[in-house]
Amino acid sequence: ICTALLSALSNTEVRHDVAMTGEVTLRGRVLAIGGLREKTMAAFRNNIKTVVIPAANEPDLIEVDEAVRNAIRFVPVKSVDEVFRIAFNSVPDGHKADDKEQHMVEAIAASKPSDSSVRNPVTC
Repeated sequence: ICTALLSALSNTEVRHDVAMTGEVTLRGRVLAIGGLREKTMAAFRNNIKTVVIPAANEPDLIEVDEAVRNAIRFVPVKSVDEVFRIAFNSVPDGHKADDKEQHMVEAIAASKPSDSSVRNPVTC
């Protein structure tokens, strides 16, 4: 949902070959999820090449079918900024992010709440 909202607000397309799962706190941390095996199988069936997962779920990849693990590039992330870099990145890996992408990431980072008592996750 977070990526979809940013896409709509910025009028920027999300990469069509990327899927993602996770929960996001109001501070932008990506939290672990359940059902990784089932979610990655769905991505595999829909010819998704890259799946962004919470870094905390990386050990769960052992439960994912071998054919799925071999066909999909899994990218573990800890923050929503990392998700945005992947979801909106239209240049090959290893290249510097373009100005539009960097501006979006900076805008999101600037809008994060500063109150440390706010810890409610938002499911994305």
